Amino acid sequence: MRIFVVAAALCLAVTAPPPASAADSAPQAPPETIWRDAPDGGLEHLQSGLACPRSLGEYDRRTAFVFDNFGLDVGCDYQAREASVTLYLTRRTQGGLDEAMAEAKRELVQFGAADNPQLLTEQRYDEAGHAWTTALYAKDGGRHSGIWMTDLYGWTLEYRATYSLAVESQVQADLKAFTAQIASTAGTRLALCAKPAPPERHGAAAPATKDDSATSLMDALVGAAAIQTAVQDKHAKPKPVLWCVERPLKIEGHGALYWRGVDETGADARTDQVTALTIKTTPGLTVTPDTMGGLIEALGKKDGDDAPPRWVAVLEAKSQSTIFGYFNGRPTPEVLAELFGRIMAGKAKPLASYDASRKNITITMPKE
Repeated sequence: MRIFVVAAALCLAVTAPPPASAADSAPQAPPETIWRDAPDGGLEHLQSGLACPRSLGEYDRRTAFVFDNFGLDVGCDYQAREASVTLYLTRRTQGGLDEAMAEAKRELVQFGAADNPQLLTEQRYDEAGHAWTTALYAKDGGRHSGIWMTDLYGWTLEYRATYSLAVESQVQADLKAFTAQIASTAGTRLALCAKPAPPERHGAAAPATKDDSATSLMDALVGAAAIQTAVQDKHAKPKPVLWCVERPLKIEGHGALYWRGVDETGADARTDQVTALTIKTTPGLTVTPDTMGGLIEALGKKDGDDAPPRWVAVLEAKSQSTIFGYFNGRPTPEVLAELFGRIMAGKAKPLASYDASRKNITITMPKE
C-alpha cells in the first residue's frame, strides 16, 4: 500500500494515502528536493527526470504525490471532463511486475469498494517497445477503471484510470500520449543511468597533514579560476553531468540520497554526490578527483608507490564552493555520508572556500 510522505526540514511527516484518482485533492507544494518547477509550468521529478506537465491534451494536472521518504515512489494526478488518470513511477528494489500488479489490483478494489469494482479482463501485450500488463474493472455508474503497468529501466511505470464508457477508446489513445511524454523525459534519463554498473569505491578519509592548507589553497585557486574562465568565455561549454540516484541513505536518522554522475553517453563522469531530502533545496556535497593535489602527490611519488588517487569533497552553495575533506581513492557512500552529516551538524571544519561569481576571485581560509 502506498503511504503519502512529505519531507519537512529533514523531519518526515506521514499522512493517509489518497485514492488512485485524487481529483478532489487540493494541490500541495511538493518538496523541492523531489519535484522542481519546470519553465513551462510543469513539474520535473529530480530522481528520474520524469516530467509532469501542467496539462496534456484534455487533461489538467491536479497534484503531485510522494509515497516514500526518498522520492523513489511518486505520482501525478490528471483530470479531464470524463476521465481521470494517475501515473506512478516507482524504483523497484525487490519483487517484479507481477507482484506490483497484484498489489495495485488489491488497492484498486480496497479504495474503490464503494463503487463495487468487478474484474473484466487481464491482458499482456507489447507496444512501442514496452511489455504491458493490464487489468480492467467495471464499476457502478457505467464506468471502467483500469491498471496499466510496464518496466522502465528498473523502475515501474503504472497508470490507473477511471472513465465513462463513452470515452474508453479516447482514454486508450491518451495513455499512449502519456507514455510518449514519459519516454522522452524519464525514459531518456533512466536509459543513460542504466548503462554503466556502479563504480568501485574503496576510498577512506585521508589523514590530516601539515600540507592540507597549502593543497586546499591551490585547489581553491584552480577551482575558482576554472569557474571564472567559464564565465568570461561565452563559448565555453563544460561537459554536462547527469545525476543518477544510486541509493537512499539515513544520515543522523534523516533521509538523504547518494548520486553518481554520468556523461551524455552514460559513461561514468567520475563524480558522486550526497544530498539531503528537505522541503527546500539545500547544498549537496560533491566529490571529484583532486586534480591539483593529485599532481603534487604524483610528483612526490617514488617508484612502486601505488597509493590510490586523492579525491576532494566540495560543498556547493549558490556561488560559494567550500572544500571540506580529502580521500584516498573514491570514497564509499558511508564515508561521504559521515562527512556530510558532520557538515550539516556544524561539526566539520572547512579547509578553504572560493567564490568566482564576481570579477575578483575570493578565497577564504579558515582560522587556525
